[in-house]
Amino acid sequence: MKRTLLALATVILVFGAIALLVSGAGYYSASSREGEARAYVDKIVPAVVSRWSTGDLLANASREMLRDITLDRVDTLFASFKQRLGHLRAYGGAQRENFFFAFTTRGRVLTYVYLVTAQFERGPAQIRVRAIWRDGQWKAQRFLCLLRLFGAEMSLRLMTIVALLFAALALAAATTEQSTPRPQGPVSAAIE
Repeated sequence: MKRTLLALATVILVFGAIALLVSGAGYYSASSREGEARAYVDKIVPAVVSRWSTGDLLANASREMLRDITLDRVDTLFASFKQRLGHLRAYGGAQRENFFFAFTTRGRVLTYVYLVTAQFERGPAQIRVRAIWRDGQWKAQRFLCLLRLFGAEMSLRLMTIVALLFAALALAAATTEQSTPRPQGPVSAAIE
């Protein structure tokens, strides 16, 4: 019984030590590339948002982004942002929010999430960029523009959901009003 417990304790300690080594190596690897990630984000964000350029975004898109988006959708969103925000006036730089690392059979994969502040003609916006290091190069995995409305930050997706909700409520109210019969004649005067 003692041998079994000793063997089990040894196995647990070995796995714990391996986990600590892998975590330490990942943290070191992630922290050593942070300057590159920030420089990459500081390079691509002004290039994309200064002209709301679909081409610049797609040239820097990761395979996940290319798989998940369509050119028409990006063109529509960028036209909306251009109309709503206008031209870039000031770029505030990227601030790291998170980072992740993974070791795969093809090598290490580093992911950094940055929040960028920018001032446009018609107001401020924040852009959240997820940059990924894979196969020896940086790519943009996510690119999300957050607008400030009514003193709060709202993404375009949230604005669309809120607008649809208000439209549905207005339609329901109009339908209810039309479907409710109103009494005619002297009884209606007494009721109203």
